[in-house]
Amino acid sequence: MLKLLSLSVLAAVLMGCSTPRPPVVMPEFQQAEYDALQKNGTGGVKGQAFMKTKGGEFKKAGGEKVTLRPKTEYARKLAMLPASLYKRQVVGTVSPKIRDYDRTTMADSDGRFEFTEVPDGTYYVTTNVTWSVFYPGAFTPVESKQGGTLTSEVTVADGKVSTVMLTR
Repeated sequence: MLKLLSLSVLAAVLMGCSTPRPPVVMPEFQQAEYDALQKNGTGGVKGQAFMKTKGGEFKKAGGEKVTLRPKTEYARKLAMLPASLYKRQVVGTVSPKIRDYDRTTMADSDGRFEFTEVPDGTYYVTTNVTWSVFYPGAFTPVESKQGGTLTSEVTVADGKVSTVMLTR
């Protein structure tokens, strides 16, 4: 009897571990929200993107694309999606229209970037800082990717330059 009870408990626990995660539903693009955005401005955003390794070494976003995206409800919902969609059912897609409103630039070798002629508003600034670490393997070194995506919110006022540090 005790064996049967133990097996029943084990089966219940294992079934709980295999419960599928709920699907990730992509938000719907709202064109009206983007039509309301200002097209021209005299503000700016400048900053630097870097990460610090556990060993104290600084890794910079040199040569990486930096994106300035207007903070809309749609963009906020995208930013709130799970970081990993691995083994998740995804319903819908990210609208390619959002890229029409993105501004991009390339970070210099120190991870510094700048956007000019930015309209008033609140924006997400996003880039990647990644590097490889190699560990000894049986026959060849094993590569491990480190770092990740950095995002911060910045507010731009007409005629002023806002500064942002992307780091963690």
